[in-house]
Amino acid sequence: MLKSPAVEWLPSILAADPLDLRNAVEKVVRSGIKQIHLDIMDGHFVPNISFGPQFAENVHGTYPSLFLDVHLMLTRPDDFIDPFLEAGAGRIVLHAELSKRIVTRSLKQLRNAACLTGLAINPATNVDVLFPYLENWAIDRVLIMSVHPGFSGQEFITSVLPKVKMLKMRYPDITLCMDGGINSETATQGFAYGARSFVVGASFFQGQLAQETYA
Repeated sequence: MLKSPAVEWLPSILAADPLDLRNAVEKVVRSGIKQIHLDIMDGHFVPNISFGPQFAENVHGTYPSLFLDVHLMLTRPDDFIDPFLEAGAGRIVLHAELSKRIVTRSLKQLRNAACLTGLAINPATNVDVLFPYLENWAIDRVLIMSVHPGFSGQEFITSVLPKVKMLKMRYPDITLCMDGGINSETATQGFAYGARSFVVGASFFQGQLAQETYA
């Protein structure tokens, strides 16, 4: 089931050894997976700091065929959309918890750039915050956080699964992605509720996700 062509895997470089990032990216390339997930954090929207546009540009410049899925966990994503687009982002995901003004401004930037666009929600956020955007903007996917964002290696929060089911029923054509605590078991649960895209961190880089799952 999880090896189906309909299932998408996105290794999150945040979970890799920070002193060995080049080999981590090489592992993604060798796996045959064609994309990588970049968690961008500012220390305000989430309690951690990660990568900037320069890192994305370096990855894109060295591995131009690797699709960059950029998850902006930022208080002001609108200030960073253009730099990440210039760095080679193929898709930019922002959070629906931000103010309507900031989300709308960011969506306009992405629409004008013809960039694939995603919206994310945290575990405590009700799905109805997404509805106005999903019904009025060209949203490529919804990313449902299945851990509290900020740090890799957390346990999967099963209570978010009904959100996946609700979104799948209401918006059957939108790709639903789960992020956090994903391994073969939790991805199987997510798949049963309607998710078809999974961000994998520790389970991928530490070898807990069997290669036959995604190869």
